[in-house]
Amino acid sequence: MSGELVEGGAKLLTGEELKRETKALRKASLWFAARHNLFLIAPAVLTFLTAALLIFVALKILQWMLDAFYLVNPGLWWILGAPTLTLTGLSVPLTPTSLALALAAIPVIHVSAKFIYFLYLLVFAKILVKPIPEGYYPYTPANPVVRQFLLNATITGTFLSFFGEGPWARAELSRLMYKALGAKLGRGVFPATILDPYMVEIGDGTTMGAYSCVAGHAIEGDRIL
Repeated sequence: MSGELVEGGAKLLTGEELKRETKALRKASLWFAARHNLFLIAPAVLTFLTAALLIFVALKILQWMLDAFYLVNPGLWWILGAPTLTLTGLSVPLTPTSLALALAAIPVIHVSAKFIYFLYLLVFAKILVKPIPEGYYPYTPANPVVRQFLLNATITGTFLSFFGEGPWARAELSRLMYKALGAKLGRGVFPATILDPYMVEIGDGTTMGAYSCVAGHAIEGDRIL
């Protein structure tokens, strides 16, 4: 019965062929899940460690500034309050002013962490996104080319979620982002939306409209090209 066509052009598989197809799909799913989770989780962990390190360094610098300038200048004590004597020496008390300054730093930390996360994502994207050879392929994850295409599309789609948000909304930075993802952009080209940057080449001086979109693939029925 192998290879027999039924109504609609579908291929009728034998039990053994069906087992092989199921095994191939399961293997493809594990391959995709491992790389996609690596792409999302590893940058998050590295961002947490980097942000924690930066906060630690910032606190050390702040402590040095307090010890070197604030505590020895009584004229500045009205800002955060007079220092109090503790077992370890003089310390700045927690006042409404110091609490307000600490809360005001939260948005800065959030934006900085998001920026760092984006940079780490870009590094892992450079590692995981691979070129796709031109051609027609059956649209099934069991096919290694299609599997890589789906991973590429998922990764580049993640970056599109950042598009339109600062600071990557700026044309100059979005150009750097797309070039890092494999796009070949000529001089004076500031891209709008590119779905498959690793398959796109745009010549010098090309103008793209604000909401234009360039895709490097098409899907026809059960084939991808």
